[in-house]
Amino acid sequence: MLLFRVEYLKALFSVHYTPIPRPSSMAKPNYSFEKRQREIAKKKKQDEKDAKKRAEREAAKAAATPPPDTIK
Repeated sequence: MLLFRVEYLKALFSVHYTPIPRPSSMAKPNYSFEKRQREIAKKKKQDEKDAKKRAEREAAKAAATPPPDTIK
């Protein structure tokens, strides 16, 4: 009885993996191109963020410095 149960569980939980063959006419994905595009998008987003921060710092710096006195 126990042997039957063990064999039954082995058969039940065994997974037979057979990869699906890809037709030769189908293009393979170009992962390096996709990765490069993600890197470019990430760098562009970071550059925009840095430019925004730089503009905010310059605006705060200009507002903090009083105009020079020209009246004597």
